[in-house]
Amino acid sequence: MVANLSAPELRHLAAELARRGLLQVFVTRYANQRRVWEQTLERLPVAGRIYSSTLGLRQPPAGIGVHHIVEAGIVFDFAAAIVARFRSLGSPVQYLGARLHQSTARAIGRTAAHLASRAPIIVAGSGAALPAFEIAAKRGALRVLNYPSAHHRFQQKFFAAAAKRQPEFAGLSEHDDIPLHLHEQLDQECALADLILTGSRFARNSFVAEGIPGAKVLAIPYGVDLSTFTPGTDAVSSRKFRITYVGRISSRKGIGYLLHAYQRFCRPDTELHLVGSIVGDGACLRPYANLFVHSPHMPQFKLLDIYRQTDVFVFPSLLEGLGLVVLEAMACGCPVIVSANGPCDVVRDGIDGLVVPAESSDALESALARLYGDRVLRASMAKAARIGAEAHSWNAYAAGAIDALLAVPSHQSAH
Repeated sequence: MVANLSAPELRHLAAELARRGLLQVFVTRYANQRRVWEQTLERLPVAGRIYSSTLGLRQPPAGIGVHHIVEAGIVFDFAAAIVARFRSLGSPVQYLGARLHQSTARAIGRTAAHLASRAPIIVAGSGAALPAFEIAAKRGALRVLNYPSAHHRFQQKFFAAAAKRQPEFAGLSEHDDIPLHLHEQLDQECALADLILTGSRFARNSFVAEGIPGAKVLAIPYGVDLSTFTPGTDAVSSRKFRITYVGRISSRKGIGYLLHAYQRFCRPDTELHLVGSIVGDGACLRPYANLFVHSPHMPQFKLLDIYRQTDVFVFPSLLEGLGLVVLEAMACGCPVIVSANGPCDVVRDGIDGLVVPAESSDALESALARLYGDRVLRASMAKAARIGAEAHSWNAYAAGAIDALLAVPSHQSAH
């Protein structure tokens, strides 16, 4: 059984399990299964356009059949989707959206618990695993926890220290992403898990730092859709040198350090494009408004053109599980500049791009200047980035994860 709120890695893992005949049930939030009412909704003039560009995009990956899917928390999920359309109104709306997502996760967890007796292996996402794990532990079923970020308590300490080093961007803080009342639940999920899957060595090391035995934490880099994200065919033009960031516009993503670096680096023929939802009201960004172009959150299919028009992709996250957007950009042939705290697992420094220390505006500025001034190096890295991304397909991720969970000795789960 796989129980998942929204992690793409679990969707692809479930699909590969289904193709191998190993998947019994996939518990998830709303999924567009092409039912009669969904097809009818798509044909409506206004509502259909909204649905098709939001919830309608949530079609199960190839391999997962309708008979595998059990939906949970649909009311909370739909409410969260509606609230997300108003995220630009600031912190109160974003806070409500986060709470609705947590309610959806709890509903998925409760539904998974009702079905837990049917499967010898339970794979669940963090925040939605505890009820099923508690039942599975009583009968010795294998429990695999997918944890797409660094350990929650490690994050809490890390960001508290980081906020003191750059207080001017406190308004972009995402400290409510893992509220304190969820820490105990996540502690229990980690304790009950026989295997914890993370996306990078940095994330894995955060668990070890918090006392989790290293033997039960595994780092497997995530994947990318290599058929969707492909290089463009446009020749080099006289347009501006475009630097792009994709992700939430928040302090934890290193946006403050990027703005400081770009402020010093900025040239008349360069442009910084920030793509993503702004955390909070964005007031601390106003002094830098003349430095960047902002686009709101975009679905994956709209990002393709953004990546293809990018000369250098920058992802200076202070702390990351991995950062799927890095692989997406690489697959589109973008040289990348990433921090060492997570994304560097899929980037060969000096080949696909440049790896810089987290929280260093100086290092970011130097990396931007180096790639700006060396067109030959950029072209070489663009080709290498695509080749590097090809080693990280979703099929490769799913195969590695399945090998890992099937390799766990059966006696290990009998606590």
